[in-house]
Amino acid sequence: RRAHLRDVRDRPMPLASERRLGVAFVAATVAVAAAAGVLIHRAGSGDVRLCRRVFAGLVHGDAKVRAAIDWERLKALDVDVGAAYAQLPDAQEKRNYQDAFIRSFAEGFRQGGATLRAFTNWRLGEDGTVSADYPAKQKTLRFRLSASGTQVREIGWAS
Repeated sequence: RRAHLRDVRDRPMPLASERRLGVAFVAATVAVAAAAGVLIHRAGSGDVRLCRRVFAGLVHGDAKVRAAIDWERLKALDVDVGAAYAQLPDAQEKRNYQDAFIRSFAEGFRQGGATLRAFTNWRLGEDGTVSADYPAKQKTLRFRLSASGTQVREIGWAS
């Protein structure tokens, strides 16, 4: 029994500075992962509000929603908007493209005869997507968010 106690006492305890270093390493790893977008956003009710706000802005042609759209990865109604956007040469061209997209979205919506109120039952799905029903066409509009959960990266009809 004494030999066992001696073995325990002979093992070096980690120093307080080593424990702090371990905690600092874990904190730094989490911070780097978050900055790189590795950490996945946990879906919540704020996602529904964000998608409704972006959709309403697009429908009304409001350029204020520009920052809430992931332009580099955007897919809208089966069109890879992000691929075309990524090919643009400079910031001014990209901004012009954003403005044109927002205007075109609003115009198309008006020409289609739909109203924002026609989209009902906004909800968050188990897979993290946000959906809204469009009863007039018996369709469901689906939104996907960026990994950070701060931008819309996909708008399309559910299949």
